[in-house]
Amino acid sequence: MGGLFLWKSDMSMPAANMEAADMKASSDNCHAMFRNAPSGLEFNKLRKRLIRQTREALETYSMLVPKPNGLRPKWLIGLSGGKDSYGLIALLLDLKWRGLLDVDLLACNLDQGQPNFPKHILPDWLDQNGIDHRIEYRDTYSIVKEKVPEGATYCALCSRLRRGNLYRVAREEGCDALVLGHHREDILETFFMNLFHGGKLAAMPPPSCSMMKRICWFCARCRFVPKKIWPNLQLE
Repeated sequence: MGGLFLWKSDMSMPAANMEAADMKASSDNCHAMFRNAPSGLEFNKLRKRLIRQTREALETYSMLVPKPNGLRPKWLIGLSGGKDSYGLIALLLDLKWRGLLDVDLLACNLDQGQPNFPKHILPDWLDQNGIDHRIEYRDTYSIVKEKVPEGATYCALCSRLRRGNLYRVAREEGCDALVLGHHREDILETFFMNLFHGGKLAAMPPPSCSMMKRICWFCARCRFVPKKIWPNLQLE
């Protein structure tokens, strides 16, 4: 089954090597995504903290599984345009730029046909930052409008249709994992929803595999990073 992999030697990188990576970040300034970001102490501290917590999550939950024949894994990153997925792709690209993440990354935005959706913003931003991407159009909005009774929420069906299309794109692109941006508040919310509405003690697992879809997904910031800090991560 496809999985996630980052060389263990990278994840347990000695302090000297991590220091060298930080020096590289300083000398070369940063990944293109961060070129217009604030240069102040607080932002740099926040960025280093998030990088450390992301690496800790990857290692703690063994989210990275080796591929045969030394092939490099490929991950599809679900990019909605919200701060969570922006934060996720920023962290993964930063790790890769520092030489700490030996994977190929492909961003994917699913245009679901919502009225007045600004179709140009994400493609323009991805192009400006040199990020490999695929924009997929599927009119799931019309399906949700047809199936969901008036006055009911669209979220559940919309989410299932979106996830199914992302699984399909991941297979078509030969990706080993579908990577989604969830934070620790998402885990708590899922826990209480299961408790109050399902009568069971269950939360959102950091890595999980669907036997039917045979694509893995993980939450790189899961458990370690609170939602409240994400508005402070201004990329441009």
